[in-house]
Amino acid sequence: MWTNRLPHLDILSEEQAEAVHSTAMNLLEEIGFRFSYEPALQLFRDAGLNVDGDLVRLDRGFVMEQIAKAPSVFEVRGRNPQRNITVGGDHTCLAPTGGAPFILDEGGVRRYPTAADHVMFVRFTHAVDQFHLNESCIVEPDDLPVASRHLDMDYDVLRWTDKPYFPVGASEGSARDSVDLAAIVFGGREGIAKKPVLLGIVNPISPLQFDERMAGSLMEYAKGGQPVVLMPFVFAGGTAPLGLAGAVAQMAAEVLAGVCLVQLTRPGNPCVMGSS
Repeated sequence: MWTNRLPHLDILSEEQAEAVHSTAMNLLEEIGFRFSYEPALQLFRDAGLNVDGDLVRLDRGFVMEQIAKAPSVFEVRGRNPQRNITVGGDHTCLAPTGGAPFILDEGGVRRYPTAADHVMFVRFTHAVDQFHLNESCIVEPDDLPVASRHLDMDYDVLRWTDKPYFPVGASEGSARDSVDLAAIVFGGREGIAKKPVLLGIVNPISPLQFDERMAGSLMEYAKGGQPVVLMPFVFAGGTAPLGLAGAVAQMAAEVLAGVCLVQLTRPGNPCVMGSS
C-alpha cells in the first residue's frame, strides 16, 4: 500500500466545486432518483422521504446527514494480515480491472476467456506486489455456467490469493453468495462485519437510477458490513449532459444516492466514491 505525500491537485476553485455540489443536490432534491427495488423504496419511506412510485426525492439535509455517517478512513483485511489495506486519506491502493470479455493470447489472437485464464490472472495479480487488491472476474470465463460462474470466480480468489479483493456480486443473490463465501473463510458474518475483507462494486444506472440488481447487491454488501464502492458509468452526451461540469454533477448525485441507501441499510457502513 502506498501513501501519497504529494500536494493535492485542485482542478476547480472552491466556487466551481460548490456549483457542482449544489447541482448534484438539486438533481436529488428536485428531479429525484429512481429505485426499481421495493426493499430500497421501503427504507426511504421509513426515513420519511417523498416516494412517488419508484421515484425518491432526497432533500439535501437528509443527504448530508447520511454522508456524515460513513467513515472517511477504514481498513480492509486480507487472509495475510500483512496484506491489510487502509482506504481513504492519503492512502493509495491498486487493483486490476475486472470483467474483460476477451483476452489476447500469446499468438496475438483475441478469444473468449476460460476458467483456466481466470485462475492464471488471479495468481498473476497475487504475485505482483504493486497490486494491493485482487479481483474476482478479472476476465469473464465463457466456459462456466452463467448462473454459478460468480461462485467459481470468488472461489479462485479465496483459494489463490491472501489479499483483500473485489467479488463478482452483481445482483442481490450473487452479492449475498459473495459475502457468505467470505464469511466461511474469515470466521463468520459477524466477524467480517466488524473487520471487512472485501469491497463490493455497485454501478448506478445512468441517468439517476438503481435497478433491482444493483440496489439488491448494494444492500446485501451493506447488510454484511462490507464496504460499497459506488461507481457510475456516465457518458457525456449519452447518459449524462454533454458539458463536463453537468456530467460530473450527475455522477456525484448518483454516488450520493447510493451512499444514502447504504447508510439506511447499515448506518456507518464504509463507502467509496467511484467514477469512470
